[in-house]
This record gives sequence, C-alpha cells and structure tokens, in this order.
Amino acid sequence: MNLKSSKTALRNWASTSLFLVFSVNLLIRSWHCSEWLPNGDEPFSLYFAQWSFQGISSVLMNGNNPPVYEWMLHLLQHWDGFNWQEARWLSAILVSIGATALWGASLKMQNWGAMLSACLFLASAQVMSASHLIRGYALEIGLTCLLLWCTENLVTQDVDDKRRPPNQHLWMVWALLIVLMPWVHFYGWLLIFPAILRINVRRNWKPLLLASLGLTPLIFHTLNRFASTLEAGVALDQPHGYPMLRDMFVVLNGNPTLAILALLTCIGSLFLSLKKGLGSQLVWLIPLALYGIGSSYTPMHAPRYIALFAPYWCHFLGQNLASLIQHTSLQFKRRGLSLPIGTALGLLCSGFILWQIQPHPPVYGPLNDADKVVPRHASVAYIVAPKYCDLPFARILKPEVFERGAFHEERWSKNDGISPTDALHADLLESDVQVLDVGAQEIQLATELLQADTLCLCDCGLWRYPNANIPNIIMKSHPREVFLFQDNSIQLKCYSRD
Repeated sequence: MNLKSSKTALRNWASTSLFLVFSVNLLIRSWHCSEWLPNGDEPFSLYFAQWSFQGISSVLMNGNNPPVYEWMLHLLQHWDGFNWQEARWLSAILVSIGATALWGASLKMQNWGAMLSACLFLASAQVMSASHLIRGYALEIGLTCLLLWCTENLVTQDVDDKRRPPNQHLWMVWALLIVLMPWVHFYGWLLIFPAILRINVRRNWKPLLLASLGLTPLIFHTLNRFASTLEAGVALDQPHGYPMLRDMFVVLNGNPTLAILALLTCIGSLFLSLKKGLGSQLVWLIPLALYGIGSSYTPMHAPRYIALFAPYWCHFLGQNLASLIQHTSLQFKRRGLSLPIGTALGLLCSGFILWQIQPHPPVYGPLNDADKVVPRHASVAYIVAPKYCDLPFARILKPEVFERGAFHEERWSKNDGISPTDALHADLLESDVQVLDVGAQEIQLATELLQADTLCLCDCGLWRYPNANIPNIIMKSHPREVFLFQDNSIQLKCYSRD
C-alpha cells in the first residue's frame, strides 16, 4: 500500500513538474516575442507560407532547407489567417514543448540534473532568440528535445528489463522523429546521430530500418543541395581555425566566463568519475563536435545555428554538473552543501534568465524600427541590395503587396520565364515601388530613382565597395534623404541634405 501510494505521489509530482516547466518557459519566451516586426529571414518564411503546398515544395525543395516549417505555417495561416504574431507564438510554444521534454529526459537520470539542465536551457541566449523567430529553428529544437526524451526512455526500459517486450508506440515515435528532423533542417542529420548510437541496434533494428527507409530519398537530395551550395556560395562564416571554434563555444554558453565554468565542470567530472559522470553522456556531444569540425573546413557556421545544439549541451552539462556536486570525493552531500550549491547555481541561471527576457532586438536583420523612421509617400523610391533583402523591405514598405503571395504564385506558375520573386517585384512596381539589385559589379541607379526625394539602401551588398561613401555619392545626384540599413551592426543611419 505504501509502495503504491509512493508511486502515485511520484507520478503526480512528475506531471506537476512537467506542467510547471512548460508554463514557465511559455511565459518567459512569449514575453516580448512580438516586440519587433518580422525581419531578416522571417519574411521569407511568412511570404512562402502563403503559397500552396505544391508551390512551397516546388520553390523551397531547391533552397537551403526542406520546406516542412513553411508547410506548418501554411496550415496555421489557412486555419487562422495571415498573422505574424501567432507565428511568433508558435515558435515560443514549440521551444517550450522542447523544454518540457528536456526536463523529462533529464529527470530519468537525477532530479538535480533535470533542474540544472532546465535552467541552462531557459537561460540560453541562442535558444531564447530562436523562440522569438519565425523560422524553422524552433521546430527543430522542439523535435531534438523530444528525440532526447524518447531515446533516454527507451534506453532506460532496455536496461531495466531486457525481457519486457519493447514499447512499440514509443519506438514508432522515435523512428518518426529520426525521419522528420533532417526534413526540417539539414543539420538534423547531425542531431540524429546520438539517438542512433545510444540504442541497442541489435535488439531494436526494426525501428532503425523503418527510419532508414524514410530518410533514403533525402540522402541524395541533401548531397545535391550541399554540392550546389558550395558551388554557388553561401552567406555563412568562412572557416578561420581556432578563433572560430572558440567563438562557437562562447556563443553556446552565453559569454566567456560561463564558457570557462562549463569547461571546468566537464574536466572536473571527467577527472573524478568517467563512468558515472561523462561516460554514457559523451555521445550527445557528437553533433556539436561534427559541426565544429565541418565548420573548420567549409562554410557551414552561423551563430544562430548554435541554438540547434543547445538541447544536447544543456542536458549533458546539467547532468555532469549535478554529478560533480554530489560526488562523494568532494563531500558536498555529506556536509549538507549539495542543496545550497545546487540552489545557488539555479539562482545564477535565473539571473541570466531575468536578463534574457529584457527586450533585446533580434540577433540578425537590418530592418529594426525601419517602419517608424522611413517615410511612406508617393515620391519615395527604394533600393534593395542584394535581392534576397526584397522580402523584408516589401513587408514593411507595402504590406498589402507582401500579403498577396497566392496571387504571385499564380503569376509565377503561368510564366516559366520568371522567378518566384519576380512576380512580387512586378506587383511592387505596379504599386510605385521599384526593386533594384545593386549587388552587381557596379552600382547602376535608374534615373527615375535618383529623382526621388528619398532612397532606402540596404548595405548587405556594399562590402564590395569599401572605399566608396555610397550615401554621399547618391546624395550628389538628387535625393534629399538616404536611409542606410546596416546588416552587421543592426543600426539605422539617416543622411539628410538638410
């Protein structure tokens, strides 16, 4: 009777803790999530989500990542209309579900580890940013945490009772996650490695075979897209050796001080107890290691991608930090210090959490507050450089045109000679806004543009002209004002003849 009561109490506590973790994450991640208008790559996802499933697939299957996230946005918009605030909330919900799964996975091992892993995940700057972006990162993070939870549960069941028949439903979910993650983001190939290596392949070969069949069509597509990207070039950080790896580790942990503390924790746990500390958990670092090695040889790194590896890192670090605190050789537990030390670490993480929820602008994108500064009148002409910035500008300058994605898809499907965004450009031109690509070898400005009162200029392509003062050059022609959007410093500069 007492055993039954204790099991019931344990189940109730686990359910309550899962609900609390989800609620706290959703509260904090939704705070200020609608503070800024969609910018950077967000309008790209919003724009193509208006297209049909067939149109989305036709365009984005030839892009940098498969279109699973855009399909999800399409269903959301089809169900409740075109609303970017709800798309931001969707990202916050997906990451909060992931945080709940991470808590459940860590709880399988030790309570202190679950608490520290959850705090580290909640305090991660990169994960917080991903939960505020209308991009596929939030979906991939949520799926990664769910895969971690499934894997740890299945491994625990195998160890506890090898004679018990496998949990067929959980294995089906595991196989589905293995298939789905690379279809959301190509880095999902790295993220599924630990889950495959962690299971007993001999005993559980059927789910792995099922997952392999689902991934086979994507293998050749991934290789083809990778080769095409290398040939055409990509806007990612170029390999630059050890400094880049150091910066990646610092970004993963938030700042240099926390990075040093994390490294010392790993070294200390390894030194004191390899078997109990890092041994079985080292497998979760394989994706991050492969990502670092790959980034050292080919452009595949951007700071925002670090968020994809944060779930595994937070799980690994939280478990080993808890093991270090409770290790017998340190005698923290015997002296009654494990609770104060664990609480202090939790409060430290909470401090960073409180700092994170302050309103910070997104980590990338040149259009912050542009709608509040740029005048909107008939005599304004806009220059976009290069063309991949056309969607962010179009959404701010002419939202009614941007939200006619279905109309542009129809134009595109009827004319094989135009690109998907050419239809958007034609609609913008009919609304007295001209899109001009100035990312070519020389800046060529149309006469009608130079006669405008105001020009808007995004400097994404201006690194090609380091010795030219572009605003002054343009101002010598006709315009009274030139607005320069700087992509790297995320600032807005206004040059006025007055």
